[in-house]
Amino acid sequence: MDRLDPKSLEVFRAVVETGSATLAGERLGMTQPAITKAIAGLERRTGLTLFERGRFGMRPTAEGALLDEEVRRSFAGLDRIAIAAEAIRQGMRGSLGIATLPLYAEALVGRAIAALALEAPDLSLRILAVDQEEAFRRVALETADLGVVLGPLSPAAQLAHQPLGRRRLMAVMRVDHPLANRSEVGVADLVDVEVVTLSPPNPYRDSLIQAFAREAATIRSRLEVLTQRGAALMAVNTRSVAVIDQELAEEMAFSDPLVHVATFTAVPPWDLSVVYKRDRPLSLAAEAVIHRLKMASTDFQAAA
Repeated sequence: MDRLDPKSLEVFRAVVETGSATLAGERLGMTQPAITKAIAGLERRTGLTLFERGRFGMRPTAEGALLDEEVRRSFAGLDRIAIAAEAIRQGMRGSLGIATLPLYAEALVGRAIAALALEAPDLSLRILAVDQEEAFRRVALETADLGVVLGPLSPAAQLAHQPLGRRRLMAVMRVDHPLANRSEVGVADLVDVEVVTLSPPNPYRDSLIQAFAREAATIRSRLEVLTQRGAALMAVNTRSVAVIDQELAEEMAFSDPLVHVATFTAVPPWDLSVVYKRDRPLSLAAEAVIHRLKMASTDFQAAA
């Protein structure tokens, strides 16, 4: 059996205690699909059926209850960490600004700090939806404490960064689209396909155009939409294809049975990072946000 990781056991405990993947996700700052994937991965690695699933939610099986007893004993010594966390929480006051791309403002960043906002009522949190260069500029000028940005990162001596994980572009389409039987698509697959493009300026649009240019191909597009969610919905409703960020694509595929997603292989994965001013000490609140961002960004590794 593969070695069990602490994160999957933390997810297991949260589901046992809340009886719901949704409530467990709210507690841990993760999406419901990520919780479900983590539990499926844990069941696969242990060879056990851990939960009964139904209208009542998720209840531990006999095997799950036995495992829960062992997990609780293993985590009992961590109670003192909770006490320390409470002391840190009491000291989190003032304000904190986070500059990030619009997609992550409504997804990753929003999820990561929602629980923190409840736990620290004296802390004022601002999420600033800006483009990549503006995020760097605001952090450098100290008008934002943190920035959540895409890589590869250009060298910046005054900024430090911590990796949050990797993302890639995904092709979104209706399940009855001719390409919906594929798990991967490239430029050659989309040459004669109607593609919904994003309005400029947009880094995802730029990546798509550059991928087609590298293969001397032309994008067939008569539909242009401002937001990624709008582009994906347009693609599904018009039986065309949109190429958008992995986080939103997987969320839509999980929640809508009419949506199929495939990896867009023409653009390699990129790093997602949090950046901050190198010579400016991080506040307790900033440290707490970075920790929660790292937890939330494990969504895509939960079932690995």
